[in-house]
Amino acid sequence: DLKVVDDVVNAVLHILKAAAREPSVKRVVYTSSAAACVLGTPWTTTHIEASTYNEEAIQIVRGVPDPNMDPRLLLGQIYGASKAEAEKACWKFMKEQNPTFELNTVVPDANFGPILYKGKATSTASWLGEVFRGDITMANFMGSRKGFLCLLSQHI
Repeated sequence: DLKVVDDVVNAVLHILKAAAREPSVKRVVYTSSAAACVLGTPWTTTHIEASTYNEEAIQIVRGVPDPNMDPRLLLGQIYGASKAEAEKACWKFMKEQNPTFELNTVVPDANFGPILYKGKATSTASWLGEVFRGDITMANFMGSRKGFLCLLSQHI
């Protein structure tokens, strides 16, 4: 459901509004994602700075997604768009509302560790398992951002 982008933005705004109402809150840290900046083109170098957002994902999700796109890749675009739009909303909130707390965002590229949800694994931790099972779809999609996965996939 492409509505998830709006749901993510609304959720982060509710958190910021709640924090603004509580005088003891000094700092909010929003864990974004490198996907908020760019999903990247495989095997290319991309320069990312504070004002870089994944406009490509936003356009794909807000427009008409390619019906032939692999559903997992579309999910990646939806994820990137939701993180980009949520982070933009955070900074807009800070500028317009000028709350007393400080906002920081972090943009990790991947998180590895135990998968807590035992159903369909959708975290970055599942990518290694996919590569070991011979499915390199996500590894190829991530390209240079996850160069080690691509390299690993070529040795299996």
